[in-house]
Amino acid sequence: GEKKLLESEMESLKEERIAGIEDRIKSAYRKIEDVKFKVKEESLPKYSQKLRLKLKPQMKLKIR
Repeated sequence: GEKKLLESEMESLKEERIAGIEDRIKSAYRKIEDVKFKVKEESLPKYSQKLRLKLKPQMKLKIR
């Protein structure tokens, strides 16, 4: 009777709560991936520029 009804209501509340938490986790992962992508986009040109500057003196030494 009433006990079964309460148990099923508790179960559905748990499921809803878990689904909500899973959605928040997915959203957080998407934000993290977005930030990683933006950082990679911004830092890759800077990194490659620094690398070229480092390699220039070495290339000149090898040519001589």
